[in-house]
Amino acid sequence: NKKAERKATEFNLPLIGVSDAHLLHQVGLTYSLIDAEKTPEAVIDAIRKKRIQIVTHPLRLTFFNVFLSLKHFLTQGVNHCGGLILGPRNSKGSETLKDKKFSGEH
Repeated sequence: NKKAERKATEFNLPLIGVSDAHLLHQVGLTYSLIDAEKTPEAVIDAIRKKRIQIVTHPLRLTFFNVFLSLKHFLTQGVNHCGGLILGPRNSKGSETLKDKKFSGEH
């Protein structure tokens, strides 16, 4: 995320890398190595002191990845934060919320 990198540099903030995964095969492509003991306080201190190494493996635009993303979109609908939900979608699996805004209820 080049914009995040620029802003972090501009404001002298630490930058960490995390996966913004929407599908299982996307998990773990970006992560941070933090030079700290395994306590919340030590991790926060290390981040503040920028003792971080970001490791990233960008998702390649392969047929397989495009297929999985398209399959997910067609079977699960759009995002759960106000996007349209297409087809059957609720926690009980019994109602169709076709063309309704997601209310945030599960």
